[in-house]
Amino acid sequence: MPRQSFSDNPLLRVSRPVSACSRCRSAKVKVFLDDICLSPSASADASKCDGKLPACTACEKSGRENECSAANDQFARGKERSYVAALELRIEKLERRLAYARSRKASVAQHESELPPIPEAEGPRKDSLAKIRAAILRKAERKRENSDVSSLIADFGFLSINATTRDFEPSMSSNMTFARLVLAAASNDPLPEVESWRLPSRQQALSVVQYYMNNIYSLFPAFSETLLYATLDQMYAQQDRGINDAEYWLVYMVLAVGSTAQSQSKNDEFYADGLRFVSQALQHADRALMPGYTSQIQSLILFTQYSMLDPAHFDSWHLIGFACRAVIDLGFHQDPPPEQLSDKAVLDMRRKTFYCVYSLDRSISMVHARAFSFTDDAASVAWPRPSSFSRRASMTGKMLSGSEPAFLLFQLRRAQSHWYQALFQSDPTPLPDSSSFIWQMCQDMKEWAEALPNSLPMGMRALFDLEVRYSFVYCIAPSARAPHMTDYGRLLIFEHAIAYLDRIYEVSHSGMNTAFYSYHDALRVFFMASQFIAVLRDAEDILLSGMPIPPPPVEYGKPPPLPLPNRPGGPIIDNLDRSLGCLERTALTLAKYGARWDDSITLKKSYEIISAEIIDRLRVRRQHKQRTSAPQIVSQSVPREMRRAGALEEAVRLPTHSGEGTTSKVGWKKWAPQADLTNRFAESWGDPGPWGDLLAQGESSQAGLCMILYGYDASVFNAAQGSANWLEWFDLDPKTDANLIGLVNTAYTIGAIVAGWFMGGPIADRFGRRIGMASGCILTILATFLQAFAPWHNLGCFIGGRVIIGIGQGMALTAGPVYINEVSPASIRGHIMTFWQLNYSVGSFIAYWIAYACNLHKERLGHWDWRMVVIFQMLAPTMIYILLPFQPESPRWWIKRHNNVEEARKALRKIRETEQEVEEELQGIHEAVEFEKEVVSGSYVALFKDPSVRKRLYLAFVLNVGQQLSGQGTLNSYSSAIYKQIWPSTNTITLINALNATCGILFTLNAVWTADRFGRRWLLFVGAIGMAVCMLIVPVIGLTTPNVPGLDGKGTAKEPGVGIGIVVMLFLFIFFYKPSWGATVWIWTAEVFSLNVRAQAVGMCSQMQNVANTIFQQFFPLFLNNTGLKCLFFFMAINVLLAAFVFFFVPETKQVPLEEIDTLFGGQSHTEKGGHLLNAHDPKDAEAQHSEAPRELKDV
Repeated sequence: MPRQSFSDNPLLRVSRPVSACSRCRSAKVKVFLDDICLSPSASADASKCDGKLPACTACEKSGRENECSAANDQFARGKERSYVAALELRIEKLERRLAYARSRKASVAQHESELPPIPEAEGPRKDSLAKIRAAILRKAERKRENSDVSSLIADFGFLSINATTRDFEPSMSSNMTFARLVLAAASNDPLPEVESWRLPSRQQALSVVQYYMNNIYSLFPAFSETLLYATLDQMYAQQDRGINDAEYWLVYMVLAVGSTAQSQSKNDEFYADGLRFVSQALQHADRALMPGYTSQIQSLILFTQYSMLDPAHFDSWHLIGFACRAVIDLGFHQDPPPEQLSDKAVLDMRRKTFYCVYSLDRSISMVHARAFSFTDDAASVAWPRPSSFSRRASMTGKMLSGSEPAFLLFQLRRAQSHWYQALFQSDPTPLPDSSSFIWQMCQDMKEWAEALPNSLPMGMRALFDLEVRYSFVYCIAPSARAPHMTDYGRLLIFEHAIAYLDRIYEVSHSGMNTAFYSYHDALRVFFMASQFIAVLRDAEDILLSGMPIPPPPVEYGKPPPLPLPNRPGGPIIDNLDRSLGCLERTALTLAKYGARWDDSITLKKSYEIISAEIIDRLRVRRQHKQRTSAPQIVSQSVPREMRRAGALEEAVRLPTHSGEGTTSKVGWKKWAPQADLTNRFAESWGDPGPWGDLLAQGESSQAGLCMILYGYDASVFNAAQGSANWLEWFDLDPKTDANLIGLVNTAYTIGAIVAGWFMGGPIADRFGRRIGMASGCILTILATFLQAFAPWHNLGCFIGGRVIIGIGQGMALTAGPVYINEVSPASIRGHIMTFWQLNYSVGSFIAYWIAYACNLHKERLGHWDWRMVVIFQMLAPTMIYILLPFQPESPRWWIKRHNNVEEARKALRKIRETEQEVEEELQGIHEAVEFEKEVVSGSYVALFKDPSVRKRLYLAFVLNVGQQLSGQGTLNSYSSAIYKQIWPSTNTITLINALNATCGILFTLNAVWTADRFGRRWLLFVGAIGMAVCMLIVPVIGLTTPNVPGLDGKGTAKEPGVGIGIVVMLFLFIFFYKPSWGATVWIWTAEVFSLNVRAQAVGMCSQMQNVANTIFQQFFPLFLNNTGLKCLFFFMAINVLLAAFVFFFVPETKQVPLEEIDTLFGGQSHTEKGGHLLNAHDPKDAEAQHSEAPRELKDV
């Protein structure tokens, strides 16, 4: 029998990518090798595939989609780009040839049948020839077929293997799958074997998942949170419904990433758990990474996240490449037509998935300095809806985590992608105007950072701050398209690199990651440190000198250069110490990361090699500087703490007063030995006493007596209006004359406002703080007589006295807090200012107890019951007036107004413990005053001209207005009217007021130990919340309890138990108010302003309290009469708003020196700038000092 022809049964089992036809692809029907399409919805319904494939890329680009599946003029037959179509054409050709051969064979057989029979003797010979002929034909056919197959296979090079092919399905007989291809390309070291693994407890798993959702999912929301929790519940509930491999992968990889992200060492339990989870996930990799599904992209995103945390086992660069190819093959890089995908939620998830891949690709490419997987021009995907990122409830009622930071991260990655492609992935020729391009990119990122919402978690804000600084340095650093670097650009890199490296040091050593930090952060640290070292090598002298570098000029209409960032805490440390500290902390940061990743140890070794030379040079420079610090002129680069050792030497260079009443010019004396200088000080003035802080407290307490005026007067009118004799004397009815009663109280505030805004500041600045307080006391004494002895029914005389007393107290209240802050050391300034508010409570205490005593004897006293209360108002100003001559004037005023250093030194020696403290503070004051004289105006215009001062003024305005609108001002003035709705007895009301004032003293003392321990912001925030709660409870109790008739049968009141409860809550209100908004507002207001505007600003801010009282208390009697206790709900709302204001806008000022406090609000350091000006006054001395410096230092 002849061997069967190869053409009868061609071998078509060739390993090839098989794709569904257009109909089957739209129906998501799988295609098998027998070309039968089975629908998953109706598996019994089988239909033959129509064989028409989607158009290839070449045909789509040429506009011949309809011609792709058949031969045409563009492609020769057999050269089609469709593999299946090529096979079909080849089979058709072979079938035609086979049919032709068979027809020839049949015709030959028919022709031969007509010939005469052949003799049998020749049969074997002819059979042998036929067999030989058939063998030759078969051999030729095989050669032709082999040649055709080889030609077809050679054409495969023109075909692109689509990642969505189903040939990688694990159902095929081959052992190759797409997942195994991915693992083969992206794996580094093999994973360790997992022995006896089991699921963790449900609580532990939920904890890891919650960590992932809060810190990582909020940045990369690539999958449905509902699906994650539903799968997790099914895994622990062990339900019958099957969980597919993609869902197993999702849960295990979330657990792996969440555990590994919390790891601090490669040997800790978190890292070990992460390895176990990823090992379990890889068991489901074949179907989880199956091409052609959205789950493949989501699975690759999770895999990439884990590889960033575990670079020892997986390569993130290859994984993000696979993810990008899957995105492109599935078409996620282009938005679908609107009619194709109408579900907005599905469209948002599709867009989020794309931008997660986009964000990871940009981040990984930049950190490795490689090209992006695809350019921005190749993608066209709109932003997801902002509402899709917000926290919301699911269909089950469970609150889903918000992912607002993700939207912000996507925006930042888009900006980074733009300039990275322009600078590093484009034509290497330099840009025509590279500076303008870079400044515009930096400006865009700066605006993005400034627009970050205040509700952003602190961990995310720190992450974004690091990202922005990293982007600034990356963008400004020299590149092929922007090769030129200016000194200003080097200074920007210097400042941002230090800020980045210092911040990442804190993050790495905090022990807890509150955002997504990975091994790539170690690479970023190495990059930033390299750039920092590079700019130091290029411009070491300029950068370390601390001299200001002007920004480069720009043409009109072009973006300005990026401004320099603010130093945290101000210029306390010079650039030399900052640089050394930064370099040392960078090594510690890389060592910390080395405990997690071995690759970071290599980075640390490389860093030590490149930084060794610069660190040694900086240390030598610092040693020379320390040796020459004693004879040097004051330099802005030397911190105040480092000047302590040379404080006495520097003291001789302060300007002196001539002694004849005129101010001498600034001159610098030569350096003298420290021993001689100390002896001269001891002979002239005597050593400062050991009780400097105690003396400072004593002097401040005397000035604090001015606040007794305010506290007493605020309570005087409250006590007077509660007296029936006072109402009778001036012919007033509380119900019909409510406006007149409000006018009496408003008259005081009008006088105080006028004095505080326009009189107190100028008087205190021109004549001294003591004269300002003394003038206020004299006016208060005169006004007391006008009030106490006002004629019968002459309310105008009483109101006139109230106006004058307001003027006097406005002047005293302006000079008092300024004096206290200027003589108090920074370390105890907070609790000294607490006594300022304490004296307010003392004044209220005296007024209320005197009023209570007079009320008990009102029958005997008659109209003297309210006059006695008013007359005692002279007690405090008389004491202040007597004690003022014995108090030292403010040393800051002596230098600012008269440039009299000797008088300032005398004043400081009375209130400081050591000579070192005296001279150090004297030097700081003189530097600040010198700067303010040269640069800053001291007029009222300066309050609004300087942005940093204007910001402080507005903040202080709000705090002082809020102090009165919190409810305390109203309680002081109208507590008697409020208590009348609860208690019918006047004696009871006066007793409650007296007890309230007594408790106020005790409550204020809490601020003595809390102001400098917890800080100003904490006290203000907690106090506002507490007051809001009290103002909520009091009206609720009053409105939900019934009224009862009064004891005398007139009016109504509350049950005694209810009344006591309301009184207790109002006392609790005072408990929250006194140490917080009572004391701390005065502390904060008096310490935030610079010396040149301190008196004017404090006067204006303190009188904003009276502005609020004037506006509100004029109408409060009507408000109370019409609404009753419901009016307290208004104060509750105000206190909630004040708490929010403090939390978001008010900075902390605890223990910051007054001369350095400007830097907290974006201003300049007056001591640093003043040092420059003082050095400039004597250039000869400066040149002499430089010439005496060691040659080695000048060479450095």
